[in-house]
Amino acid sequence: MLGRASLLDAVTRTGQFAEWESNLQESRMLLTPSAARGAIPTTPLHFLMRFVKLSSEEALHLIKKNHYLHRACPISHSWGIRLSDSDFFTDNEAFGCLTIGKLCSWSTCCGLVGEKKDHLDKPAARNHDVYELNRLWLSDSLPAHTESRFIGWCLRELKKTRPNIILVSYADTAHDHVGVVYQATNWIYTGLSVPFNDLASYELNHPAQYKRSDHTGERSRKHRYVWFANPADRPLLKWNVQPYPKKLKRTLS
Repeated sequence: MLGRASLLDAVTRTGQFAEWESNLQESRMLLTPSAARGAIPTTPLHFLMRFVKLSSEEALHLIKKNHYLHRACPISHSWGIRLSDSDFFTDNEAFGCLTIGKLCSWSTCCGLVGEKKDHLDKPAARNHDVYELNRLWLSDSLPAHTESRFIGWCLRELKKTRPNIILVSYADTAHDHVGVVYQATNWIYTGLSVPFNDLASYELNHPAQYKRSDHTGERSRKHRYVWFANPADRPLLKWNVQPYPKKLKRTLS
């Protein structure tokens, strides 16, 4: 996969760059601080990016290869980011990926909407509409603010086919995440997950097959966010709504 400098060099050498350059004169340049060479203008990449639907197979490959967890997850819906100039990006590999799948925890699905375990057998119960945004990965080569734009686009696409879907997603405190991208796309914050110890963990090798892992120990707490495709479903939420958490600024001692 090409790095940021190679991507920008490829953009510059395309015949379309003259048109892009005139557009850039009318827009604010986004600068991303980089390595010792200084800040690199990233705005031209906006003109190459395409948000597209991905197959679950391609999404699974990207997630296992690039996401910091490097492990599979249930996938019901998936989208990605491609760069549109096939002259330079012949393999057309995606530079980002978002996946949505069914949660493995029935208590989360039922608890979010105030239902009990016996509601799992009721076809009209709303716990069946609860899914998880379980993976989000974007290449560091992409421009600033791409994450929130991409999430917003994916949610709009999802509403077209699942107008009553309810999503939950988590930001892992073990990786210093607070869920800034969920805040930027107006998710509802419902606090931190309850701390507990895993007796065993499982890795998903196939949608219907889990492999037992040797890892045990305390699970990191996670910031929990909820999103409703239909705003009228907002009263279904049984979890307490809390103010958005802020990322602590580290100070040197």
